[in-house]
Amino acid sequence: MAYANMAANKAADFGKSSVDIEGRAGGSLAEAGISPAKKRQDNKPKTVVFACDENYAPYLPVVLQSLIDHSSAAYGYEIVIMDCCADPQSEIFDEMRHNLQEMLAKKNNFSLKYIKLRAALEQNAFLRKNEPALKRYGYGTYARVFIPDLLADCEKALYLDIDHIILADIAALFALPLGDRLIAAVPDVNVAALRLQADSRRKQLVEQKLGLLPDNYYIVASPMLFNIQACRKFGFTEKILALLAQDYKLPFPDQDAINAVCKGQIKYLPQKWGRVNARNFAGLCDIIRKGGNSQQIATVLGDWRADSTDIAVIHYVTTPKPWGGVGPDYSGLWWHYATKTANGVALLFSLLFPLAAPGARGYFVKTYKLFGLPVLTIKTFPEKIYYQLGKFSFVKKIYGKENCYIYVFGIKIFTIHKKPAWES
Repeated sequence: MAYANMAANKAADFGKSSVDIEGRAGGSLAEAGISPAKKRQDNKPKTVVFACDENYAPYLPVVLQSLIDHSSAAYGYEIVIMDCCADPQSEIFDEMRHNLQEMLAKKNNFSLKYIKLRAALEQNAFLRKNEPALKRYGYGTYARVFIPDLLADCEKALYLDIDHIILADIAALFALPLGDRLIAAVPDVNVAALRLQADSRRKQLVEQKLGLLPDNYYIVASPMLFNIQACRKFGFTEKILALLAQDYKLPFPDQDAINAVCKGQIKYLPQKWGRVNARNFAGLCDIIRKGGNSQQIATVLGDWRADSTDIAVIHYVTTPKPWGGVGPDYSGLWWHYATKTANGVALLFSLLFPLAAPGARGYFVKTYKLFGLPVLTIKTFPEKIYYQLGKFSFVKKIYGKENCYIYVFGIKIFTIHKKPAWES
C-alpha cells in the first residue's frame, strides 16, 4: 500500500493536539516568541518563512539580502523565522538577529517575526518516534511541516531553505492561483532523470513506496508555496507526521512524506523558481536526448535546460555549499550577496581558514582542557573575541571602526583607540 493512503488512515490516531505548536507556546503567535511587526504597505503581505538553527544562522542574511534586492516597494513582505536552535542563548543566532534587524531597519515594507520552535519540536510525539532521522537531519528540516498551523491567519506563505539566492521578486508567486491545491513547488530535476532509468532505486521508492504515478512529479520541498487554508482543511501537518512516525528510513524524510501525502494536489512551478546547481549537467542532458518511458517527466528536464538563463531562484543542493568554497555552480552569485551583508567579512574569513573554523561558521574556536574537561574556550571572530569559562564569557574584546573595547564580566574596562588590521 502506498504511504499516502497509510498516512490518511493513521492520522486520526495521533490527534491534532500533538502538533499544536501555538498551544504549547501559550495559545498565540505573539506568545510563541514573535517580535512585533512594523506597519506594512498593503493588507496582504507576502509571508516568507525560514527555519534556522545555529548551523545556518550565519548564512540566512545572505538569502535575505538577495530577496530584499529584488523586492518591490509596491508590496509588503513579512519575514518569519522559525528558531530551531538547541541553545536558546546562542551567540551565533543573536548575531544573526542583530544583522537582520539592521538590514530591515530602513525597509518600511518589511516586517520581521520570530517563532521559538525547538522546544515544541522536541516534545512532539511524532518526531520523537523518528529519532534516527533527527540525528541525521536535525529538527530544522521538519519545521516547514508545521507552517499551516503556525500561520493559520495567512492565505499563502512561501517557505525557503537558507541555501538559496533570490533573483526575482517573489511576489509573483503569491499571484499564482492555487485553487484547492495544497502547495506549489518545483519538480526535482535529478529525480525526474532517475525515473527515466528502469533500474533506478530512487525510481522504485518514488513510484512504489511513495505511490507517485507517472504524471505525479516528485517535487523539491523548497521553495514551497503553501495554500494555508487548504492545507489546514486537508490535515496537512497531521498526515505528514503520521507518515513520518511509521518509517524513519525514508532517504529524505520530510520531503518524501510531503510528496506522498500531497500527490495529485500540487501545482508545479517552472524550473526557474528552483534552479538547482546540478551535479552532472552533461549526464542530465544525455538523458534528455535519449528520452524515456514518460514524455511528461522528460519535459521537466527540458524545462530545466531551457531555464538555464532565466532564473528566479537558485537552490544550492550540492556539497560543498557556496560558503564552503567557490567551486559549485553559481557560487559567485552567492558571494556577491554575501559581501553586501554585515557578516560578509566573517564568512570570507571562515572560507580562507576552513581548518580553523569547523563547519565554516564564521569564527575560530580553540578549547583548552584539563584532565579531559574543557576549561577555557576562545572564540575569535573578525570583529570580536570571546574568552569563555564553560558558556560564560568573562572577557570580551570588540573591535569598532576606530576603537577596541575590552569587557570583563560584562563591564567595559577600557578602550583602545586603534583600527583593526583589516581596516588599515
